[in-house]
Amino acid sequence: MSKNSNSRKTNITTLILANPRARNGRLERDWDEFKNPILDALGKIENEVHVTFTRPTNPGGETIKVALKSGIKQILVIGGDGTISEAIQGFFEDDKVISTDAVLMVLPGGRGDDLFKTISNEFFFSRQSGWNRGLEIIKTGTPMRSDLGKIQWIGTHPAKDRYFINIASFGFPGLIVERVLTQKKYLGSSLINKTGLAYVLQGAVAMTQYKPLEFEVKVDGKEGYKGKITYGFIMNGRRNAGGICWDPSTRIDDGLLNIFVMAPCNPFEQSRRLSRLILGSREKIPGVWLATGKQFEVLLSNQEQKTHSIFEIDGEIPENKTIVGARLEILPGIIQIQMPPPAKASQSAG
Repeated sequence: MSKNSNSRKTNITTLILANPRARNGRLERDWDEFKNPILDALGKIENEVHVTFTRPTNPGGETIKVALKSGIKQILVIGGDGTISEAIQGFFEDDKVISTDAVLMVLPGGRGDDLFKTISNEFFFSRQSGWNRGLEIIKTGTPMRSDLGKIQWIGTHPAKDRYFINIASFGFPGLIVERVLTQKKYLGSSLINKTGLAYVLQGAVAMTQYKPLEFEVKVDGKEGYKGKITYGFIMNGRRNAGGICWDPSTRIDDGLLNIFVMAPCNPFEQSRRLSRLILGSREKIPGVWLATGKQFEVLLSNQEQKTHSIFEIDGEIPENKTIVGARLEILPGIIQIQMPPPAKASQSAG
């Protein structure tokens, strides 16, 4: 399974896009150790698979675009939510999906692996157990249609439209992810920063800095929420922030987006509300606003409030400094994802 073989060869049926930093940076260095179990799960021989590793200059979107145009129908992404997010961009060209019958497969290898937790409908306490479950889903799972979200930015110099598969967050999450991705000193080089604990620790620090921003939210063209917020999540999948399930009614195959907004409160009450959410209790939590729709508009009420990134999209910060809002819409059943067999997990994993 050559890392640099020509993906245009007629015998190539599967592209593996891998983040070399996955599995604590071992994936590329110890590739021969990982190779055979992956081939076995795919049911492939070595010359049917092309492997490419992401680089800062090539995060993977263009590689997937070329592969899909060449006729490859299986895309396996190994990495975290950011790697998957970049891969999703490669499924589109000129605002159209390149291949409607290609199948996206996922092996977890990032900090939070929230999309994989959505797909598998499981929370994993060790990376190895998540990895093993990923191999099992590749081997025994079923391709199923999945919705995606599309984002059009609002600003004086809007960035390129973007697609998301899991969750688009705004408010406090933008500050947290910005800190995680830009941390350069001790925490940035530590093992903790390579795990989901990075979000917990950066969240604790960011909570002392965050000043609640005021947003106006429209749902399907109608006024929805207006006021200051701490958290805002527009959800195609159920989980982010290291696996927190914000709304168990969210599905990735129902043609709808759900929104979860939490109003500001003091740090003690904030921690209490989050604890209840983490434990799965959503009954009578004050300050929570929920809605469902096909189109959302999120706009910062006072543009001078912006002191940090206000959006994070599937673990990435794709906005530029001029962005003050976004329009988000659902794209129903537009791609296929390898999901667990129905007997083992819900077809609309959470």
